[in-house]
Amino acid sequence: MDIVLDSNVYLSDYKLESDKFIALFDHLRKANGRLVLFALVRDEVLESYARIFSKQVLERWSKITPHIVDRKVLPSPDLNIQKNALRKQLLSPNDGNCIVIEGYDGVDVAEIARRGIYRIPPANTNGEELRDVILWLQVVDHAKKHKTQVVFISNDSGFWKEGVDEPKDEIKSDITSTQGLLRIYKSVEHFLAENVLTTEPVSREWALNVFERGDLGRVLLARTLAKHFPEVYPLSHEIKSVDFVKGSLYNISVDSRFAEISYRATVDVEARVTTYTLAPMNSPTFINAIDSGAASFVEASTIWNVVEENSVWNSYQIPTYANSVLSQAAGTNLVNPPVPNRLSRPYQPTTRHERIKLTIEAKFSLWIQGETLIQSQVDALNIENTDVRPLIQNE
Repeated sequence: MDIVLDSNVYLSDYKLESDKFIALFDHLRKANGRLVLFALVRDEVLESYARIFSKQVLERWSKITPHIVDRKVLPSPDLNIQKNALRKQLLSPNDGNCIVIEGYDGVDVAEIARRGIYRIPPANTNGEELRDVILWLQVVDHAKKHKTQVVFISNDSGFWKEGVDEPKDEIKSDITSTQGLLRIYKSVEHFLAENVLTTEPVSREWALNVFERGDLGRVLLARTLAKHFPEVYPLSHEIKSVDFVKGSLYNISVDSRFAEISYRATVDVEARVTTYTLAPMNSPTFINAIDSGAASFVEASTIWNVVEENSVWNSYQIPTYANSVLSQAAGTNLVNPPVPNRLSRPYQPTTRHERIKLTIEAKFSLWIQGETLIQSQVDALNIENTDVRPLIQNE
């Protein structure tokens, strides 16, 4: 599902933090939907905000400044900073899924002129509001082109019959042309009220079946190691036990569902654990770094026996796992340790092999099409118990 918000919806809450937006983003997440932001809407929102900010803030600020003695404790408001913050908010609302469509593809200039000349909604009786015409034609084209459910939310009078909550006949005709793919609502509240997600209980048997079919044990282990054990390089693992804690199942459509399920799992991991410490001044690691000509700036490749990448990562369904995911999630790079700062001493690796037993409780978001798990996400995890035992002596 794609949801398009008109400018008037964004202008009702620039920060997108009101209860209606929180509920909308929650609905989108569960329905695996996204916001579609047309450039026309983005630019109009930014310019409308700039006008309001100038009038409500800057004009008032000019009257306040004569009374401010120490300007350091009260910096001047900056319109550009605020517009950039708003632009970022529009592009990534509540960390939700949003795409931006630049340009005006799918819009026929002749059709814009026809609607203006013959006063066809959303053009008004004066042949104006052609901005609404352009946006509406883009929305209709988007539904037809992508063959997906599209929701358009706007309270602009050009779309609605006066005094009733019903689209104008010409707007209805446009909607019909999409063969049921396009729906229009007057407000976010109207959309949420008519699209309440029904829930049903989750059985233990069904939840455990999804855990096995979706290979969620691997997903859980990879997320746990990335977040809590960045120094661990798994060689093998075994799910010793898993149990269903609680869950909810939401019906999105006839064959599409969303589930929030918590599991408790016990996992045994055989792993190579590599940690790095500053090398002593008289150690071979440090001396070799000096001999290599890296006295003032030590390159990682000249002083470390770099831990080679292992194809086992591919079985954890995370490409270049050690290089990317762990460095982003934990600030640590297992393959190449942090490069020392200028004039600092090099680091020295220590590798050992361990058996790690973990008891983990985790909450998953699961998107299901028919009987197929199409996407999973770990929303929260808590390590309830950790038992670490060496397998061999330190190398």
